Amino acid sequence: MAKETMPTPGGDKEWAYLGSRAFQSRYALAAWQLEDVDHIVEIGGYRTPITGFVRTPKKSVTVIDPHITPLSAETLLGQPCKVRHVPAFFQDWKEYPESYGLVLLGLDFELYEVSRKLRAEILDQFVPVVRAASRIVMEAATDWTASRWLAGWVEKTTGYRRSLDLVIEMQGDLGVDLSNSWPPLRKRHLIVLDR
Repeated sequence: MAKETMPTPGGDKEWAYLGSRAFQSRYALAAWQLEDVDHIVEIGGYRTPITGFVRTPKKSVTVIDPHITPLSAETLLGQPCKVRHVPAFFQDWKEYPESYGLVLLGLDFELYEVSRKLRAEILDQFVPVVRAASRIVMEAATDWTASRWLAGWVEKTTGYRRSLDLVIEMQGDLGVDLSNSWPPLRKRHLIVLDR
């Protein structure tokens, strides 16, 4: 069986499909699931951070992704809110709130490209991040083994209960130019876990 490979941003191809309305709907669902939390932390969000989908006041929204454009703001929705888009890996960020809603859409740490020892170190560093979350909204491409595996690992590691289990399949023309894009992984599994 051929090894699954997915590029990093800045390579020859991009993930143009993430800008489509269909794929952005995942974020609308995630934001709705986090309406009752004061703090949101997203790991990932490179092209479409959760910030643009939040519709209720928050104390903070932090998006951590090594490829994101930096952003620092003190308001969101016209209300005081500490907004940060941080170009970093999750393990390099040290300012996690005490409790938060965690967003993990398109879940993949590219762990298939690292040694077992490094994979274990990364997952060990991720344990306190997922366990500090009061609610986790995660989504994995059903056709991407690494994404499915990591979603299962998060659920097993936290022991949280599922409050939503939804399969989404994007259909038809996505309305974006895919000529220089990786093919969209259209079938997604969205899971909400509650402590």
